[in-house]
Amino acid sequence: MKDHVLNELKNTIEKNGIESLLPQNLSRETLDFMIIESETMKNDSQNGVSPHMLILAILHLAENSLPKDVRVAHLSDDDLTNYLTAYMTTLGLEEMRRDGYISIKENHLPTVDNILDLHRNIMFNDLRKHMSSH
Repeated sequence: MKDHVLNELKNTIEKNGIESLLPQNLSRETLDFMIIESETMKNDSQNGVSPHMLILAILHLAENSLPKDVRVAHLSDDDLTNYLTAYMTTLGLEEMRRDGYISIKENHLPTVDNILDLHRNIMFNDLRKHMSSH
């Protein structure tokens, strides 16, 4: 099943470009698999889940941030960790947005230019406050 989703993601990237890696553009199935990978990494779990989809996304997004004349990316362990942290945080927020727990205005959704930026401001409204008051 996961191989199918990974291949689907690769095909989507080839067809639609790296914008398809933005969490708001992921299919629910792909988002769910990436969330599982994220949780496995956060918990340092050895449950047989490898972060193939996360790494694929990070490499494509990091490559996009390079100057156009640079052909090879050199990512340090710290860079990779920071990029994974930023991407996994954004995946979690997207899951909460789709599940109706938070709202994020369109102009505050991540872009390919800022999604890996740990210093990016992320503005959202907590909808749970509004739900519990009714």
